[in-house]
Amino acid sequence: MGGRRALLSLAAAAALVPVGLSVLLAALATRPRLAAKAFGGRANPSRHPSDFGLSSTDVEYSPGCSGWWVPTPEAVGSVVIVHGFEASEDPRATDTAPRIELAALICEAGYNCLIISLGYSGGTRLHSGGALEAADIAAAVQWAATECDAPVAVVGFSAGGHAAVAATNQTQVFAVVTDSSFVDFREVVIQQGVSVLSIPSWFLTPVPAFMRLATGHAPVDLASWPIDRNTPMLHIHGDADRAINFSNLKRLAAITGGQTLAVHGAGHIGSFAVNRQLYSETVLTFLHRSGQRD
Repeated sequence: MGGRRALLSLAAAAALVPVGLSVLLAALATRPRLAAKAFGGRANPSRHPSDFGLSSTDVEYSPGCSGWWVPTPEAVGSVVIVHGFEASEDPRATDTAPRIELAALICEAGYNCLIISLGYSGGTRLHSGGALEAADIAAAVQWAATECDAPVAVVGFSAGGHAAVAATNQTQVFAVVTDSSFVDFREVVIQQGVSVLSIPSWFLTPVPAFMRLATGHAPVDLASWPIDRNTPMLHIHGDADRAINFSNLKRLAAITGGQTLAVHGAGHIGSFAVNRQLYSETVLTFLHRSGQRD
């Protein structure tokens, strides 16, 4: 009898392991700062538009959500530029993506830029896995459209690109550009959990449920999300990306009907650095043609 009880206790304890690991991973997936501490993330150097010759104004595009507004004389449109899963209090300044460098080129091409921090970065709420971030982007688009009577596009990096695509169901934009983005936030969290913890993926099946319990929103899977396929989209991805599987490039294109640019040898959000000319020419041409269509 004692042996049987011991076996039952052991089985019960074993059954709790997937739950415990899923709770831990859900906590990290909804708290970027905690994730950075857990995995030893380094603080990125702070940058400002003035470092790249841009004149900007600090704005609040939505309550608690900050942005840099970089106007251009006689602008033909505006572009909202979105960071990825960034852990700092001001991702505008510290995100590793080449957002300000790209903003300089976009402004030179005749567009205003609104470089934003998403709402979770202020610490007032958790990262929802796409839904609340999409709402922030929609608010930024509305702010830019009100500030300048011109069509608005969105450029998003990694998780910011994922949320930018999701935002097309609640705001009208003339184009979306993503860089190193993905289809399913839940899938990415589980894949990275498997990689770090070296465990089977089925151990982490409860992760989405715990994320939803924490934020009130299920992590967004763009394959089942009501995307506006009439919005022109361009998806960029490096084939050496170790953070987000390169297969997401074709999957995003299939889901959105968008164009693709694969950059050989580029890692996560590294395509601009690897081939700046190809990257900038492709993005600017895409924005120009999409704007003419609008």
